[in-house]
Amino acid sequence: MRKPSYTMMLVATMTVTILAAFYWFDQWRGSAVGSVELTADVAVKASDQSAVTNAPSAPAGGSRIVQSPSPNPASPAVASDEGPDYAAMHDALAEQLAESLPTLRSQYAEANKYPPGSQPIRSAAELAQYQPHQSTDVSAPFPGEVPGDEVALSLQLDRYQYFEGDRIAAAAVLNASAANSLMAAEVTFLLKDADGNTLLTQPAQPDAAAGDGMASSGRSLMASAVLLPPAATVSGELFVEALARFSTSAGTGERSASLIAPLRYDTAVARLTAVLPSHVEGPELVVPLQFTVRQPGYYFVEANLYNRQTNRPLLHLQSEGRLELPGGMQSLRAHIAALKASGDEGPYLLKDFRIERAAEDGESADLPGSAPKQQYAVEGFSFSSYTDLPYEDPLAEERAEFLEKLGTL
Repeated sequence: MRKPSYTMMLVATMTVTILAAFYWFDQWRGSAVGSVELTADVAVKASDQSAVTNAPSAPAGGSRIVQSPSPNPASPAVASDEGPDYAAMHDALAEQLAESLPTLRSQYAEANKYPPGSQPIRSAAELAQYQPHQSTDVSAPFPGEVPGDEVALSLQLDRYQYFEGDRIAAAAVLNASAANSLMAAEVTFLLKDADGNTLLTQPAQPDAAAGDGMASSGRSLMASAVLLPPAATVSGELFVEALARFSTSAGTGERSASLIAPLRYDTAVARLTAVLPSHVEGPELVVPLQFTVRQPGYYFVEANLYNRQTNRPLLHLQSEGRLELPGGMQSLRAHIAALKASGDEGPYLLKDFRIERAAEDGESADLPGSAPKQQYAVEGFSFSSYTDLPYEDPLAEERAEFLEKLGTL
């Protein structure tokens, strides 16, 4: 399933919040207004928004939410001095929603200054949503047999999504308590499938980060390893286990502790092979992408644009279209309005790629593609090189009317 755009998420949140709040408060109050049907206008507007963002939606007017019939008028409600004042709660909620609508409208208007496929990154939280393959971190404490003998173990994988041929970089840290120290310790990494079968066992090994693969400071042990899944590894969910064996100065003998971190291991249905030189077309910076394709279909591509010198996140870019065998092209487009909002003419870096083939009829899930290089250099141009036109949302008027009607519910 495709992720909705920022603007669609904003409208959906507003709609669901307002409609659900009033619906449930009417239920609690035992409202005698009869059945309420939410169909025509709301459904039409929602389907229009879905068409713009290519997110799936129910057909307009094809389904409706019907409130349960009101209580039997012949059975009047019994007033209770101890019960909640639902009428006052309902009115208070209505007032709060009315006060919040101007802010929500303002946020929606700001988002619609830019195309859905060229949005400024407005916060660290938004950036985190646009980084699909972040590292996996787990940690846990392990109590000892005597007070003060506890240890803590942490495990980190360099990312969550891996593809056939990728190496899995794993690192573990074992820490003793402040009143204790490690006398002897070793860490072994195990790669396991979803059924718990061990596919690979790898002791901590030399690497650039930890010298001989293990480093100890008396109370702390750091260990790392690089795991290469066997050629016959089946796509799906896998796990890396860090198994630590150690003894401490408390003298309670050898002990062990283990942690497991999940990951995805897949065969890529398409592969980004090159980012071609960028150029300006009217109001847009065009970044062509070249793919080799293993499975043809309709593909969605996302990436983030950063400043090359400071690594400051600037824009989230999206594109979509069919890719056929043996390969094809898509282009990410950064609109001048969004670039000027970032205040950055480049040069840029393009990274945090997400490539997906949409599920077709008879298929149960979207399939991932890969970007073997983590980042690509992208040249920028002075803002004077662009046709400086504001972005115009073709459905702006209809959406504005929709938001106005929300405020009257």
